[in-house]
Amino acid sequence: MPAKHGVEVAVLGLGRMGSAIAESMLREGFAVRVWNRTAAKADPLVGAGATRAPTPAAAAAGAGVVISSMLDDAALRELVEAPDGVLAGLDHGAVHVSTTTVSPGCSDSLAAVHADRGQGFIAAPVVGRPDVARAGELLSLVGGREDAIARARPCIAAYSGRILTTGPEPGTANSLKLAINFYIASMAELFGEMLAFTEKSGVDHETTMQAVRSLQGAPGVTGYLERIGAREFDEVGFAMATGLKDLGLIADAAAAVRCPLPFAAIARDHTMAAIATGLGDKDWSAFTEVTRLTAGLA
Repeated sequence: MPAKHGVEVAVLGLGRMGSAIAESMLREGFAVRVWNRTAAKADPLVGAGATRAPTPAAAAAGAGVVISSMLDDAALRELVEAPDGVLAGLDHGAVHVSTTTVSPGCSDSLAAVHADRGQGFIAAPVVGRPDVARAGELLSLVGGREDAIARARPCIAAYSGRILTTGPEPGTANSLKLAINFYIASMAELFGEMLAFTEKSGVDHETTMQAVRSLQGAPGVTGYLERIGAREFDEVGFAMATGLKDLGLIADAAAAVRCPLPFAAIARDHTMAAIATGLGDKDWSAFTEVTRLTAGLA
């Protein structure tokens, strides 16, 4: 099969996400080479038209873009730096795209290693599940040099519905991905705390679910995001003192039914700290400034 856009692509690491990415690449007409430590995982892709490579180096040799989907920092480093790894096979000017959620420092250090060989490296962790990758609708967060991103973009677009660039340092993409995962985990914890509290308080479960569903995407909730993001708290829609009062009430109500609410305790402490540091006349959402202050941000 001729290389689409004049680029041959190698996909390394055929877990659920890596395999789904490779499927999207094949569907979009790219010439795809595949490698996985357990070779049998490549069989369905080979049957669909991919070419099997015996090593990461062999897969990378002659490929304009290598896309890796590994487990963690250690697996990604080994894939790159092993004697038969990507570094040994990738051509000068070719680009390694890492979709793995790794530490920002890992991506930045691997970018330097690749640069020493005249190779490009971009961090492009993805948001979404394998079925979203198969549909070509992942969100890709991409950090790295503009020239490397430009070369890899047509390949990334094959499995992405949206591409957001985060800056010239690859690690910035991993920082954003970790922040997104933190947001998701925090929302899951918050949902769990809310449902536990309402159940112990005798509220009908389905009624609670309907109430929470009605909040998703509501203008008021979205307004908080925009207000906090812009750090604009002078227009008071909900007073700081009222917020503190309500958080005290939820703490007392939770204690009465013996239901721990860790998030409520954090929000209450930050609200008190905000008032103590002179933010009492601001909108309640200004309690989020406490985290900025403790992080050393102006």
